[in-house]
Amino acid sequence: MIFPRGEVVHKNLSTVYTDFPALLSTLRTGDFSGIIEIEFPENKGVIFVDSGEIINAEAKIGGDSKSIIGQEAIQTLLTLSNQKDGVINIYRLSPERVAIVASNLQHEILFKGLSTDFTQLDRLLLKLREEKHNGFIEVLTKEHQAMGVLFLEGGEPVEMFASPESVPSVFGRKSISIFVENAIKQGAIFDVYSSQSKTLKKETKETKETKETKLTKNLKFEIGLWGKAKEGSTLFF
Repeated sequence: MIFPRGEVVHKNLSTVYTDFPALLSTLRTGDFSGIIEIEFPENKGVIFVDSGEIINAEAKIGGDSKSIIGQEAIQTLLTLSNQKDGVINIYRLSPERVAIVASNLQHEILFKGLSTDFTQLDRLLLKLREEKHNGFIEVLTKEHQAMGVLFLEGGEPVEMFASPESVPSVFGRKSISIFVENAIKQGAIFDVYSSQSKTLKKETKETKETKETKLTKNLKFEIGLWGKAKEGSTLFF
């Protein structure tokens, strides 16, 4: 999946000198919302943080391996953070945008490599609307450079982001029609994915504060243990 890049908070932090569990704890107490990228020569991963809480993560081990999602991913990234050849990047995004991307990590591909040369994107969108499709469409140039991602809920376009090179991603529901028109005019390749997670629903503040998921609780506990382990405490038996 193509991930958005928001406002840069930290860039090119080396795992040689960065205490990754301590960094996660600092972002959590600072009510941070955004994504954390951690990259190694053979492995990489992304952690999604919503208002200080880790809500999902993805890790890829090896070049062609399948993605690891959720709690297993954060455990994998914590283990990798001890290696000395990694780089960490942190980008700030709004909680709503973090949530919509994080909720689509579990997905399966429906159509791959569709081209505007033989596929009418506007008609495909109408078909997905009729089917009340939940998922997203990745749009690439004909040179296979990322143009952006369009998210669908119940068949309706609900959010999009464009991915210009070297600058933060551009979000905006009001720009969806322009984004689609530009893709058609310029020519594009697109992949259609079905999300395996539930349709996003907004929660009240009270519900959000009282409904802490098992994943978040476990991740807090594991990060705490990992931080103590790095200090030399005896934790394992």
